[in-house]
Amino acid sequence: MKSEDFNIQLPRVTVVTHSPSPYQVELFDEAARMGSLQLSVIYLHARDKQRLWQTTKPFHDSILLTDPNVDVNAVARSTDEADLLVLNYYKHPFVKHVLQRRKRIRKPMCFWGERPLLHSLSPLSGLFRMWRLRAIHLTHAPIWGIGSMAVTAYRREFGSGHEYVNIPYFSNLEKFGSVPRSPLSKERVFLFSGMLCHRKGTDLLAHAFARLAAEFNHVRLRVVGYGPMEAEMKEQLSSLSDRVDFTGFCPWDRLHLEYAKGDILCVPSRHDGWGLVVPEGLAAGLPVVSTIQTGAAVEFIKPGHNGWLHPPGEGEGLYRSMRLAATLTDEQWHDMSHRARISVAQHSLQRGAAKLIESAIAAMPGRTIQPKGSPVENFPM
Repeated sequence: MKSEDFNIQLPRVTVVTHSPSPYQVELFDEAARMGSLQLSVIYLHARDKQRLWQTTKPFHDSILLTDPNVDVNAVARSTDEADLLVLNYYKHPFVKHVLQRRKRIRKPMCFWGERPLLHSLSPLSGLFRMWRLRAIHLTHAPIWGIGSMAVTAYRREFGSGHEYVNIPYFSNLEKFGSVPRSPLSKERVFLFSGMLCHRKGTDLLAHAFARLAAEFNHVRLRVVGYGPMEAEMKEQLSSLSDRVDFTGFCPWDRLHLEYAKGDILCVPSRHDGWGLVVPEGLAAGLPVVSTIQTGAAVEFIKPGHNGWLHPPGEGEGLYRSMRLAATLTDEQWHDMSHRARISVAQHSLQRGAAKLIESAIAAMPGRTIQPKGSPVENFPM
């Protein structure tokens, strides 16, 4: 039986987000397929300019705000009809406009974001975020953090007057675990997948691998990705060109095949709000070397169990972790690989969609909001 057979009006949820990235499209498609919500997604941009991902066609109800045939004002008015407005991005003028509308009509809304970037300008960034999201600050609107580190950061920023929920990024991890692996060779292959940039720590990775290669003849580095530090990284590793493979950009739908070619995944990010590469690598059975400022790594990695963690920006810590990985026996690697898969066995796309739906329904029991200082018995918490 479908809901329409009983004349049931499903709650209407509108999400406003940056662009149709493959992982978000996957999650929203799955949530829409489950049929517990009328889900609509407003994409502010056609693509992320920093990514080479191909455009992913959504199967859920969606609107691309940059489409020349779209009436932006009409789209803004349509958000009034949603029982819940979920803001996954706040820097766009459209978000400012719909937040003002939402505050005026006093209907449920929430903010869903990654952990704020920690850098020297973070106080100014925080003030800008508070200004743009002041409608959230002035109510008891729920805050959804992308990972437990994000929840902690936003609890500190928004205070105790909100319900906080951990809803990280999810993707279809089944394909990463389904690719047959070749038996371990004599080489130990370290894999990097992502943007070649300072934030991702690729300069530290190049230096650490050069040290490791000087000590061990059986180590190899495979770099999947592109970015502004590619030339510098190649220069750093020019004397090891026979032991380093630069494959360039890999399309999303073929990424899982690359994981099957590595033995250890390196994610040496100085900062990463979440880092989907971590659960992807674990699902592929790769022990992961990462940092304590990578959201997904902190969530999933138990040092010495399914990977290793070190402080960000610390080349020595990265080298020591890679050295431990390089000296694993085959039996030790297989044990860690098995534990890696188990550690993300529950982090499925289906569970992610169910969590999104559950949290959305919990955020709108009365479908009206109360400003701070008012009784909150009927407020969506």
